[in-house]
Amino acid sequence: MTRTRRDAFRSDPRLTTGENAHCADYAGSGYARGHTVPNADMGRTKTAQANTYFLTNMSPQANNLNSGPWLWLERAVRDYAKQYGQVYVISGSIFDEPVPTVPSDRVGIPSRYYKILVRTETNGEPVALALILSNQDERIVSAARQPDDNRPNVRPSDRILEAHLVSIRGIERLTGLDLLPQLDRVTLKEAVAPELWPRN
Repeated sequence: MTRTRRDAFRSDPRLTTGENAHCADYAGSGYARGHTVPNADMGRTKTAQANTYFLTNMSPQANNLNSGPWLWLERAVRDYAKQYGQVYVISGSIFDEPVPTVPSDRVGIPSRYYKILVRTETNGEPVALALILSNQDERIVSAARQPDDNRPNVRPSDRILEAHLVSIRGIERLTGLDLLPQLDRVTLKEAVAPELWPRN
C-alpha cells in the first residue's frame, strides 16, 4: 500500500539527548538527512512509515547521491520485491578515519554507503547483488560501462548502478562486519554480479 509521504524528522525517543542526533545538527551542513530504511518501503502502517523519520535511521548524505543513485537503488529494490516476491536487504554506512562530522561535530559523515540484496531463484539457489556508492557530492554524468547491444533497453540509471557492483566480501572487509554469517556459499560472498537483476 502506498501512503502519502509526510516528513517528520525527529530525534529517537529511545535515546538520551546526548546520544541523539537532532535536526539542528543538519542545518547548514550541506547534507541531506538520508534514510537508511526508505520511507516508501514502510507503507504497511502509518507507524512504520513515521518511524523511518527517526534520526537514528538517518545519516548525512550528499544531495546528488540522495536524489540520484541512492534513490534509483531504492526504487530498484522495490521493483525487485514486487517481481521476485521476497528480497532480503542490508543497508549501511562506511566510515573512513578520521571521520568528518557536520558543523555541530555531533554526527559523523559516511564516506560511502552499501546495500546488499539476496533472493532465491526458482531452483532454490540464492543469488546476491552488492553495491557501494560514494558519499561525495560529485556530478553524476555517465555509467562507467558502455551500452551493451544485448541489453538495449536497460535504464541509464541501472548502468550507473552497475558500475558500482562489488562483492559481499568486499563490503565485509571495509566494515569489519560478518554479514550474512549463515550464508554457506563462500563463492556467493566472493562473486561480483556482472549486472543488475532483470526487472519489468
